[in-house]
Amino acid sequence: MHHGGPASRADLAKLIGVTAATASSVIKDLDDLGLVEELGRTSGSVGKPATMIGIAPDGRQIVAISLSKPDEFVGALVDLSGTIVERRTYPRENRTGTDALELVRSIRDELVGAADRPILGVGIASPGIVDPEGTVIRASRLGWQGLPLAHELGLGEADVHVANDANASALAELTFGTSNATNFVLVRVDQGVGLGLVLKGELLTGAASAAGEIGHVVVQPDGDECTCGKRGCLETKISGPLLQQAQKGADDDVVRLAGAHLGAALASILSALDVADVVLSGPSEVATDTFRDAVRDAVADRTLPELSERLVVRPSSVDDDIVLGAAALVLDRELGIR
Repeated sequence: MHHGGPASRADLAKLIGVTAATASSVIKDLDDLGLVEELGRTSGSVGKPATMIGIAPDGRQIVAISLSKPDEFVGALVDLSGTIVERRTYPRENRTGTDALELVRSIRDELVGAADRPILGVGIASPGIVDPEGTVIRASRLGWQGLPLAHELGLGEADVHVANDANASALAELTFGTSNATNFVLVRVDQGVGLGLVLKGELLTGAASAAGEIGHVVVQPDGDECTCGKRGCLETKISGPLLQQAQKGADDDVVRLAGAHLGAALASILSALDVADVVLSGPSEVATDTFRDAVRDAVADRTLPELSERLVVRPSSVDDDIVLGAAALVLDRELGIR
């Protein structure tokens, strides 16, 4: 129903391959939980009019929190259709470690208190490497290492789910995007660079939950020193602040070079996965024709025609994609919607 829209009980039974009685029983359970609703009857060419069943957008609310921005955290209440009901920003003021954790806790409490519907769950999109249990293995900017964030913020009435911000953005594109794409690489450009990898509708996170961490891939061995201690990492060549500064100065050469470095780093990944759809997420500068063309040209120069001729480089089709990615994480974990 999320992707296909309202349907009758009979159509839903056929779609999921169960008997009409089983489908009706499941729908009743979902209705009792406030997750679906009857939308009236429709008449077909033959037979008795069918009652249409659809997701009840207002049946639950999701607390979604983004920790992606360097200067502020963003929190929102989101309904089951992906509509942001309320959005609030919270200055980070360079908090790290326990101070940052306590700010996130207060955001959670404030949003839970503001909800006027039962809470389905809490979703948090964090920078860094996050394991499936919601432990932040490392988020240097926030001063977190081995922090069991989901456990620390656990609620009795609703589960807390945590994911890397690029992965959350990829989930937003998969769940709410207008392209209906199920095979793509999402590139998140902000303070650094990260990837969300989606193949056949599944998010790939890797054996150590570090898939897509390409920011410290060396693209110029004799380049500038990176914060990690190496030289010429991709993050020294492309970041949100760098692109914003170049755009303000109308310096297209810097923008093209940043796009070329990103394309060079992506080429082998796209070839290995046979994925030709690149989604760009981040500040508005990553959506410019200059940047996208540079990425596309760099990939095309390094890949076979079988991939380069299919290549699409496009901006994310989802506004506020990190916040909605945190909400999509809850829909995925709690209801299997993606």
